[in-house]
Formats: sequence, C-alpha cells, structure tokens
Amino acid sequence: MKIITSWDDGCKHDFKIVELLEKHELPGIFYWPCNLSRSANLGKVKEFLTLNDCIEISKKFDVGSHTMTHQYLTELTTIKQITNEIVESKAFWEKVLDKTITSFCYPRGRNNSMIRLLVKGAGYKNARTTIVGCTQPSIDPFKETTSVHVGVDRVEYKGKCWEDFARDMLQKAREEENSIFHIFGHSWEIEREKDWKALDNLFKEMKL
Repeated sequence: MKIITSWDDGCKHDFKIVELLEKHELPGIFYWPCNLSRSANLGKVKEFLTLNDCIEISKKFDVGSHTMTHQYLTELTTIKQITNEIVESKAFWEKVLDKTITSFCYPRGRNNSMIRLLVKGAGYKNARTTIVGCTQPSIDPFKETTSVHVGVDRVEYKGKCWEDFARDMLQKAREEENSIFHIFGHSWEIEREKDWKALDNLFKEMKL
C-alpha cells in the first residue's frame, strides 16, 4: 500500500500539518496558489503562509501548483486566462523554491479535457482532482483520484463521518494489491472543525 497525503490552499495552519506529518513520518505534498494574499479563496483561508514559510516547508516536503489565484479553471472565459493560471504558477514556484514542480491540483477539482491537455502541455506529470473513494492508481495521471477528504463529511460518505469513512478506506487499501491510500484536505478546514486530534489519530493508524 502506498500512502499519499496532499494539502491545499496555503493556510498558515499548514505548519500544524507539517508537525503531524513529521511526528508520524508520513509523506506530504502541498498545493499552493501563488498570489497567496490575493487568492480567490481568501474568505475561507483567512491567513496565508508567507513566501518564506513556503520555502521552509518545501525543504522537507513536496510542493505542487494550485494555480496563480485559485480561480476555478472551468469558469474562466479564455484559453489565455486558463493557460496563465497553469503555466505561470509552475514557473513561479520553480523560481521561488528552486525545485522542479511536476504536480498540479485543480481548484475544487474542476477540470475538463481541454484543461487537462493544457496542464500536460505545461510540463506537469500528474494532476490531482477532489474525487474520493478510490484506492487504486488512476488510469489517467491528469485525473488523479483520492481515497478521502479529511475534515469534512461529504455526501459520498453516505452518512458516515469522515473519520469512519477514512478508516474504511484504509482497511480496503490494506486488503488490496498495489493500492493507494490518498488523503487530502485543507488545514483551514481542520482548524475550523477542531479536528486536529482526529487527524493525529488517523495518521497513527496509517502507520500501524
């Protein structure tokens, strides 16, 4: 079983995610928009990492692009706008962090065939969606699925809380061959719901 954890948006509470990942010796990739203080997601995130914060985290964990401004790519009206969000964000983080950026995350997971082609053409190797409930590698690396969205109780969980759904998916992944247990989330959601202890417990179970 391969374990992946990915974290979006660049909230200041990403440092708490880092602390827990290090505590349990788990991998992580952080997807950040570039214009942190002007992100379209400002109302939810509230307090963003600084560039120095991003540089510090990038020394320990992988980083992927999450567009320039966190706009939903499917709602932009021109190919030029979409391309700028995809291409310029890659160039930005590669310059700031001095490392190659190969992974992309669609804001809110929203994508289509044209957007996926633009992401591939920009030089990314894969792109993550927000589709949950999967424990096998994605056939299309530019439609990468996940196992569970932590910190929120989604309709896909069919009445279960996210913690119980995560445990079910973890057990499923352990029983399958060549499986992937991929959790994703947002530190601002974990903070909002005061779910740090629950996340800590899940991380502990992932290492058993």
